[in-house]
Amino acid sequence: GGEDSGSIEIFSEIFKTSKDDVYLTAGGSLAIWVTMNLLAGDGDNFLFPSPGFPLSLTIAKSMKL
Repeated sequence: GGEDSGSIEIFSEIFKTSKDDVYLTAGGSLAIWVTMNLLAGDGDNFLFPSPGFPLSLTIAKSMKL
């Protein structure tokens, strides 16, 4: 592990999941970007709550979703 490996182990223990299933990001925007990149392809649709996180739509548009 890297410098966050201790944090990953703590999160995996709290939420009773494998540490391979935990992904820590530096903030909400990066978490949304990573999730959209993993789950979506060009032209896919995402539903966003309104009101919601302001950058969600901007991130989706930048990825042509």
